Amino acid sequence: MSKVMSLYLSETLDVSSLKNIVYDLSVKLQPMSDEFDAIAVRGMSGSLVGPQIAMNLDKQLIIVRKETSHSCSKVEGYFSNNTRYIIVDDFIGTGATVRSIIDNIQESCHVSMYKATCVGLAMYKQSLYGVSKFTQELVPDAKVVVARWCD
Repeated sequence: MSKVMSLYLSETLDVSSLKNIVYDLSVKLQPMSDEFDAIAVRGMSGSLVGPQIAMNLDKQLIIVRKETSHSCSKVEGYFSNNTRYIIVDDFIGTGATVRSIIDNIQESCHVSMYKATCVGLAMYKQSLYGVSKFTQELVPDAKVVVARWCD
């Protein structure tokens, strides 16, 4: 019997769970796919889930690196003027990660003279609190999509 050797990444390292996450969020994001151009992710978990959802929906990918990254650039990916993006994250709690993603993308766009707007949030890991009021205050007009086992 095999077992995933990670508490934090267990849902995304287990192939069956990962397929379910990607399928579920792809299906839930499809009806609003005309409203965004890209999927924004951060961290290892997001890097496992985000590219597959982006491919399923034929969307571009934006990767926002954590502060401890060894990369020269905090933000890498697709931008055009007025890029609309959805943040896909495992756990949306205090809003700190969402704030960091938005701030880093805005900073990157400012340097390159583009404009980008967060238009939605998608969560795929179990949360005791759902999407917090802090996150809703950060992106008040954003649509929120939650994977079925996180409802």
